[in-house]
Amino acid sequence: LWLQGEVEACANPTFWVEAAIKLTRRGTLGLKLVLRGETEAATWLQNESQEWCTRLQKTLPSVTSVTYQVAPEDSEEKPPKSPWHPRYPMPKPMFGQPFVIEETPRRRPGVAGLPFRLSPDAFSEVNHAAEDAMFQTLCEWVFGLRERGEAAVLGMFGRNCGFLGLAMQDAFNFDKCYAYTHCPVTLADVEASLAMNPEMQKRWITGQSQKYDFGATLAAIPQGQGPMLVHVTNSRHGLADGIVPALKARRDVFAVAYNSCSHLPLAGEWQELCCGAGAFEVKEFRSFDLLAGTEFESSYFLLVRRQPILMLPIGPPGVGKSWLARQLSVVCRVFERDRVFFEERMREDVSFAVAKQRTHDRLMEAIEQAESEGTALLLDSTNGSQEAREAYRSAFPSARPVYILLRPRSEDFILRRLRHRETNAETPVHERTVGLGGLRPDAPDDDILTKVRKVVNAVEYPELGEQLPKSTLDDNGPVPIIINVDAADPDACERALWQCFLILVCPVLAELDAKMQPAGNKFNFQPLPRTNSK
Repeated sequence: LWLQGEVEACANPTFWVEAAIKLTRRGTLGLKLVLRGETEAATWLQNESQEWCTRLQKTLPSVTSVTYQVAPEDSEEKPPKSPWHPRYPMPKPMFGQPFVIEETPRRRPGVAGLPFRLSPDAFSEVNHAAEDAMFQTLCEWVFGLRERGEAAVLGMFGRNCGFLGLAMQDAFNFDKCYAYTHCPVTLADVEASLAMNPEMQKRWITGQSQKYDFGATLAAIPQGQGPMLVHVTNSRHGLADGIVPALKARRDVFAVAYNSCSHLPLAGEWQELCCGAGAFEVKEFRSFDLLAGTEFESSYFLLVRRQPILMLPIGPPGVGKSWLARQLSVVCRVFERDRVFFEERMREDVSFAVAKQRTHDRLMEAIEQAESEGTALLLDSTNGSQEAREAYRSAFPSARPVYILLRPRSEDFILRRLRHRETNAETPVHERTVGLGGLRPDAPDDDILTKVRKVVNAVEYPELGEQLPKSTLDDNGPVPIIINVDAADPDACERALWQCFLILVCPVLAELDAKMQPAGNKFNFQPLPRTNSK
């Protein structure tokens, strides 16, 4: 109100373009002015600014810093807000220091944070209550990581790397803290803040990264220092290009604290983080009304390395195994046995028996690769033999098995499905050509039903608690998650797809989802304790 009164009393109100105000946790105020015109600004600064600052401080003694920038005259143009912009003019001091002293967020109510330097146009939060709630939540999650030995090194990327990194290091005393930003003002503030907190300097490594090269910066951090926790924040345009592939490629990055203030890129980034080799899964999440009075929320996600998963849909042909596999192919690797067999069988020099063996060899190679990469794999096959399932689990011992039991209501149901598949233009060529168990697709119904009967009778649906012999895996191996599905019920199939998706990308939601279902719809979900990553 005082500033508005000054503008209204001025002979040339257009001289005053803009004022940015920062209220610190200590109750002090920093003010940045934007003035119009080099000539008029120079005259005012020489003749009136000192008296103006005296009136300001007398009215508002909490003001400790006043800086200014000059906008071109005879124009509506304003200086760029981003300090890394090539035309950004550094604010000049008018009163006090060209920065304020702020405090880091509070881990506990009533306990002050560390002091840090904050310059004009450097990033900071303005909703201190929400910032404290977010930081306290983050500390709860990181405490668990530290207790389990899963976060020895902290990596901070972005414009909040200084004050949030200081708060995190103060709370957890990481072995090393790497802080990188593309903003030169933020970097200068970080280095000045470390000088204010000399006990922090020894374990900090700071640097400037190009705005769109954070991935290369992350990749260049030396490995072999223990499991790393990386904190990233997206902007309204999303995370910087290259950061997600770099996170997934570094095997020592065990956890990612991912803060999203813009939900537009969130879904795409979530899918990229939670899919493919090196994928993460959502371990914890919470949303905060950080930007009160707006449509935006700030969401925090704790992502951890996804536990390897072996997903086995079980059932005869026509019950929807391949449909399930194609839907889930966006979040996990799929080995489609019938397609691979078709490829092998189409070779002129390959017999039926040789094609079958080569298909099996490629299947086992896919399992071994998934074990090596620690990723999720879905085997699209009948998977009806308990002996075969045990062989797969022996080759993929680190994986949590998921059995999707797709049960047909009748043999006629399977026959109708197979006939529909033959005439459906969307059916892949290998499914239309191979038919069922060596039969031609145009075989009579009686022949197909006879074959269906044999296949259905041969399927050994697992029971709850199916495990490997002790001689194969220590402690009998992980208990499988078992999902029962009525293959003739479209809603049940969609439900199973959703359950599988949650198991793959967000087990904490899968567990919650299972608890909320009516008794008849529940599936067995027993989350495993995580092993120490060291």
